[in-house]
Amino acid sequence: MVPANKRHLIRSHRHISKEQLAFLTTFTCSGTKLADVLRAMRKEVGGEANLGFTVPDAYDAVLAEKKKKLDGCDSNQLIRWFTMRQAKEHDFYYDFQLNEENQLINFFWRDGRMRSDYEAFGDLLIHDTTYRTNKYDMICGPFVGMNLHTQNIMFGVGFILNEKA
Repeated sequence: MVPANKRHLIRSHRHISKEQLAFLTTFTCSGTKLADVLRAMRKEVGGEANLGFTVPDAYDAVLAEKKKKLDGCDSNQLIRWFTMRQAKEHDFYYDFQLNEENQLINFFWRDGRMRSDYEAFGDLLIHDTTYRTNKYDMICGPFVGMNLHTQNIMFGVGFILNEKA
């Protein structure tokens, strides 16, 4: 049997409510350290036993919530970078898709060198979507070919959130 003062540590007794998760993500997104937010929450409810979850649970939940959404800052910076490159290079091309919530879900780009390589060696094209990035769990799908020296060359790169898209 588990003593009453340790029951809050049992996995079946731990749960982060939607409100608690919203509170945690709001403060961490605004720059407050998660440890400081948890310290304030523990004080507010009268101790960790009354909180309903443990510190590792909070870190896991905040990380999972971040993974669900693409960071608006990162995607905005990416689009700005694409726009800047296109303004400087006449043969730079990019395209992207947003979902209903205005979040970036797919993007593709290629530069002038990639285009000229494709025109010269485009008879062999490999599109491999087995790579995943860590931060956003997007699938990296490079378009790769081979030159006359049997070296790999890039024709373009695409990232997709969902293979069915």
